[in-house]
Amino acid sequence: MGGDSLEKLSGRIERITFANEENGYTVMAVKVSGRDKALTVVGTLAGPAVGEFIEMEGEFSHSSKYGPQFQVRTHRLLPPTNLASLKKYLGGGLIKGVGPVLAGRLVDKFGEKTLDILDEQPERLTEVEGLGAGRRENIIDSWRRSRGLKRLLSFLAEFGLGPAVGLRVMRRLGDEADVLIREDPYRLAYEVEGIGFLTADKVARSLGLKADSPQRLAASLLFALNRASDAGHVFLPEKELLSEAAKLTAEEEATNLNLDSLKTALAALLLEGRVKVETGDEPGSAAVYLPRLNRAENWVANDLLEILKTPPTLEIPRPEAALAWAQKTLGLDLSPSQAQAVGLALEHKLLVITGGPGTGKTTITRVISAIFGAVKARIALVAPTGRAARRLGEATGLVAKTVHRLLEYSPQAGGFLKGPKNKLEVDLLLVDEASMVDLPLMNQLTGALPRQGRLILVGDHDQLPSVGPGRVLADLMESGVAAVARLREIHRQAGGSQIVQAAHQVNEGLFPESSQDRDQGDFYFIEENESHNIEEKILYLIE
Repeated sequence: MGGDSLEKLSGRIERITFANEENGYTVMAVKVSGRDKALTVVGTLAGPAVGEFIEMEGEFSHSSKYGPQFQVRTHRLLPPTNLASLKKYLGGGLIKGVGPVLAGRLVDKFGEKTLDILDEQPERLTEVEGLGAGRRENIIDSWRRSRGLKRLLSFLAEFGLGPAVGLRVMRRLGDEADVLIREDPYRLAYEVEGIGFLTADKVARSLGLKADSPQRLAASLLFALNRASDAGHVFLPEKELLSEAAKLTAEEEATNLNLDSLKTALAALLLEGRVKVETGDEPGSAAVYLPRLNRAENWVANDLLEILKTPPTLEIPRPEAALAWAQKTLGLDLSPSQAQAVGLALEHKLLVITGGPGTGKTTITRVISAIFGAVKARIALVAPTGRAARRLGEATGLVAKTVHRLLEYSPQAGGFLKGPKNKLEVDLLLVDEASMVDLPLMNQLTGALPRQGRLILVGDHDQLPSVGPGRVLADLMESGVAAVARLREIHRQAGGSQIVQAAHQVNEGLFPESSQDRDQGDFYFIEENESHNIEEKILYLIE
């Protein structure tokens, strides 16, 4: 609906019925002048408070469940204009620790200047009888957060950015977000998820930053690196990074922007420590990293080298006898490549076991777990996802965890509790579905693993790499540092699966054989070129 058809209303907020702190969706009752009953108002707002006045534009709608509603499209919140509304405003939950009674005492003490006192002279709260130091600090902090959010929303609204964006910005940058954005508008692009360079650039240019501003050029380079990280890359070659940044900063009008300007900006970022560079063999091939990913890459490499040169806590004294015992105990007859993989696991501290579907990776995991369990080794079995961890636990009969659970991830602590200063108490760490492990997560794992511990990574290197930056499994296989066991035979229990056969045919560069009838197997090809028929067939298949 166009802006000309929107209705304009204003009134006082009487009640907040519902407010989603994540996206700002709010349902509230507003007393609009000229109406006997409060009006139900819905929309994306952040930080509305009982007692505030709201000027809003929107349109009426009718809900069969809730009746008439006013859908807010744009709005502006204003502080109360009389003492009664001010008491309601301050006592309605806006400030943590201030209820109706204390709000009344504050307003009785400071009158119409109450909000100014909270903003500019909060130390005067000592004049309010019975208000202790701890409670005063809580009130001041809560008020600052509330005012900071309102300042931020007002600022972002000038650029068409709504409350949902404002809440994300506030969570990332804190109470002084508006001040930080004015200092560096491009923080919106490379620090807040979902806001691109073009949006941040719009804010920056409105604040007076010129096209050739060093700040703008530096921001384009950082944004390009962050975007590459989101796409799975640990670094970008210098030439490619400069090209990506040049595209971001290109404008329709003629400018003096060129690669030399971006090179100068890149050199400045390097001096400031905001990027890391590892030189290459050819011009433009130097690898440019975000510092956190450069640290992670170096730390993982150092951790693995330290693990390799440290003797293990325990050895398997007779590997061949141990393998024979495990096969007999578990009722298995391993293929030569499977037996070789188990032998490597008993011999080496760092091992990658890789193979496509149906090649027996799970069987080998059972055997390795049984052998190390028999010598009372402390075993940790992990996988990147809960589903994979459950499958791993079912296959081995042991407790398996997600990586995050094993490393005791704590949102309150802002990270993992297990790490270099608080190591895991394990002799063997086995990671299943390791192709899904990205570089930052691998950094957490190797940092937490005792140097005398063993590390086995199990996965299919032909699978898509991790969603996060890095291709840890494939790079480790190519490094020559880790022992590698490759499984190629498809075993009996998987040999009848057309899905397994098709996967291997694709890896060999062949077009997979499929059935035309879904009742003839578990892999079949359905050809359809009409979009409406495609939708119908998908719905039929998932019923």
